[in-house]
Amino acid sequence: MLWRGRLTFRQYIPSKAHKYGIKFYELCSSDGFLLNFIIYKGKGTVVDENGVTFGIVTKLMQNYFGKGHTLFMDNFYNSVKLVQYLYANKITNVGTLRKNRKDNPKDVLNAKLKKR
Repeated sequence: MLWRGRLTFRQYIPSKAHKYGIKFYELCSSDGFLLNFIIYKGKGTVVDENGVTFGIVTKLMQNYFGKGHTLFMDNFYNSVKLVQYLYANKITNVGTLRKNRKDNPKDVLNAKLKKR
């Protein structure tokens, strides 16, 4: 979100048209309604022993555990450990996986996928 005022947690992103702003992590429904959000307030906004992205996703999804939802994620957030945790809490996941993600199992990285 564009913000030119004074804030300690204002972000500078040179690749954006509006270079200064406030960073949000959002959980939205398939039709675009905002369900939950976290305002990024600097380092330590979300602390989790499994990693920052793991903590962001689990904090946003905590009200939906055990209800059988499907989560569509960007590859920035997706990891094998996170998918296993979400599946154990009855949330299915759809998204791409980065090959260079830390703690990825070798059998997942070396798997040959069929082309359609």
